[in-house]
Amino acid sequence: MKSLKGTALIMLIALLIGSGFTNHKKTKQPLHIQIKTILKARELWVNLTFSNQSKQPIYLNKLDIGMSPRLMNKLFLVKEGGQEIAYTGVMVKRRTPTLEDFVLLEPGKSVKTSIRLDQSYAFKPGKHRYIIQYSHYHGSPNDESILNEFTSNPYSFSFSAVPK
Repeated sequence: MKSLKGTALIMLIALLIGSGFTNHKKTKQPLHIQIKTILKARELWVNLTFSNQSKQPIYLNKLDIGMSPRLMNKLFLVKEGGQEIAYTGVMVKRRTPTLEDFVLLEPGKSVKTSIRLDQSYAFKPGKHRYIIQYSHYHGSPNDESILNEFTSNPYSFSFSAVPK
């Protein structure tokens, strides 16, 4: 009798799983990040568009979205042939950010930035195919306990690096 109840329970669970009872709907991310690479006179740049898709304002750290003259942190995962290429750029230890260090992105609004990549990642000489993905944590100037990870979809591109 016990084995019959156990079998019935297992069958019920399988039926619920198969019927979509445990369907995990993909929720819309609050921040959509669009990536596009651009070549400017042999320099590799990435154009980013950060779009707030939520109903709440989102704070983004200006340095971590490219609103600085130079890349100051590893913001991207860059892979070639499944292998991550090294971030060789500057790593800056910073003070606790203040309100002036953030851009407030209201619901439905976007901000665009450009970041030069070829000086900060170890691209191989010659033409190679790469996949890049933005991934970084952003806090809030109003609440230090808030820490949101924002990640883009992977973006594929080709780049011909010149030997150094």
